Amino acid sequence: QNTSVAAGNTVVLLVNGELDIRNPINVANGSILIVAVKGNITIQPNVGVPFISDDVTTAPLQGVYTAERNITILSSALCPTTPDLRLNVSGTLIANSLRPFAGGGNGKVINQRILCLDNRSFPSLKVYQRASFATGLSTILKSQSRRWSE
Repeated sequence: QNTSVAAGNTVVLLVNGELDIRNPINVANGSILIVAVKGNITIQPNVGVPFISDDVTTAPLQGVYTAERNITILSSALCPTTPDLRLNVSGTLIANSLRPFAGGGNGKVINQRILCLDNRSFPSLKVYQRASFATGLSTILKSQSRRWSE
């Protein structure tokens, strides 16, 4: 079953462990989804779109996804006859989030998808920036948090 974030909502999901994405996740325009995972994120082979051309109008994974370890995009291809679904992401994938620019870190984006013969000409993973997420993040980041105790 698909998961959706309705228009006008900001959703921040903190996962203290692993996350297995088994279905498409859609985020309406004007909304934000941030998923921060302490461990690994795994994206199952059924999350994607049939590859026909370089058309990317459908993005079955939308949002900002960050993992302290790996983001693994699984394959179920049986080449040469059955390629994987192509994963179009509208948003951001961040692996090794504790040290995103450090060499030799603990996390990577691991893309196992294969488009069989079309793999030579087209990517099996395509990530598109979504400007509304960046502008929405600035709103979240400038919100003041207050903690008070006596």
